[in-house]
Order: sequence, then C-alpha cells, then structure tokens
Amino acid sequence: MFLRIGTMRFPSQDKMDAYIAMLQTVFFKKFQEDTLMLQHLVIKTGEGKLAGYGLYKSKEDLLKTGSKTKKLLTDFVKSQGGIVEFHDGEVIADWKRET
Repeated sequence: MFLRIGTMRFPSQDKMDAYIAMLQTVFFKKFQEDTLMLQHLVIKTGEGKLAGYGLYKSKEDLLKTGSKTKKLLTDFVKSQGGIVEFHDGEVIADWKRET
C-alpha cells in the first residue's frame, strides 16, 4: 500500500470550515469518480490545522491519479489563504486489532 499525507494550515476557522465543506460535498465525489484512492481520512490537529491521509493500493495507482487530486486540494487550500504540504511513502508496517 502507498500513502499520501497532506498537512494544511488555514488563517482562520472559517477558512478551514469552508475547506471541510468543499471536501465533503465535492472532493469526495471526485475521489470516487476520478482517482484510484481507496480511502481518505482527515483529522483536525489544532486550530486551523488539518492532516489528510489518502490510501492507495500501490505507488502506480497514486502516480496514475494522485497528481490530479494533489492539484485540486492545493488550489483550494491556497484560495483560502492556506498552506499545504504533501508527503508520499510506502506503508511498511500495518497493525489491525484482531476481532
């Protein structure tokens, strides 16, 4: 599996809320239709700060469609006066609770 992590910082709570609303109403649909992403999680890490995690089956899947996703998110974050930084990497350890 391959993971892309994006960290975002917004100048205000309102700008961050606008990003979250756009993510849930528009971007999630685009992820489903236009990417090979398996899962996308977003966590609030502080005031005006978010971290997003996009999970892909392989590096090839990320490379096929990940640049479109990265541009979409970057453009919107910047339009809100925010800063975004991305990190990609292979998942080297994965633990899940046995049920």
